[in-house]
Amino acid sequence: MQFVRSRLAALTKLSVKPDCIVFDLEDSVRPEKKGRARELVLDALNLGTIEKTVRINSIGSGFEEDDLKVILQSPNVTSIHLPKTTSAHDVHTLEKYIEKIVGVEELRRREAEATEPRIICLIESAMAMLNLRSICESSTRVDALAFASVDYTADANLVNQPDRKEFIIPRQWLAMHASAFELQAIDMVCVDVKNDAYLEEEALEGRYWGYTGKAAIHPRQVEIINKAFAPGEKEVTQARRIVEGTGAFALDGKMIDEPVRKAAEVCVIHR
Repeated sequence: MQFVRSRLAALTKLSVKPDCIVFDLEDSVRPEKKGRARELVLDALNLGTIEKTVRINSIGSGFEEDDLKVILQSPNVTSIHLPKTTSAHDVHTLEKYIEKIVGVEELRRREAEATEPRIICLIESAMAMLNLRSICESSTRVDALAFASVDYTADANLVNQPDRKEFIIPRQWLAMHASAFELQAIDMVCVDVKNDAYLEEEALEGRYWGYTGKAAIHPRQVEIINKAFAPGEKEVTQARRIVEGTGAFALDGKMIDEPVRKAAEVCVIHR
């Protein structure tokens, strides 16, 4: 998942394709430029085949409804990034905007076709962390939680450490909630865009903790992230051996039961 500014050229300059492009209407766009940015995003939504989503402005900013009025004109918005999600109320407010703009009947039609816009909640504050359960339960349209570490650092008065230990609790807390409610968990961006080794370590760490993807802020990060989240050959080979077994059995001296088998099936499917 790569964040890009609201410009058409962003789609044509990607040498490595991410799973999803996130067009930003929030932090990277000055207030006086937001109108033009919306127009550019609407045009970009109709280009290419990559999954496309939009980070709108936060609830209460005064820009969010205008963002939605424009981007929801396109049927190609697969999801909406909701920044500064703090409570279930934010999700409910977004849903009301969507229902008002798209119409209830049209939303029902899209739901039946599985083409309705999904919601990705950006978790950026300590209060949001405390409210994760209610956020996860707020709507069936919520598809994922994403950890916004930069904003969280400021909100929680953290001091950044080279080994990222200041993020251990919030990262694992978010991943745990996503898993419990069968949502995707999107890991934080790596702001050091030139340190490939650091990015790889951070990405693998997120995968080991249960994250299903990671956000990128530069094209050079995409390939490293994709590799980190893809199962290796040894992992796939072992998973296939497990899937081929039946019932509870021993493999290489280790007990294999149904939970292990299910995890192996996921590994093989996503190879």
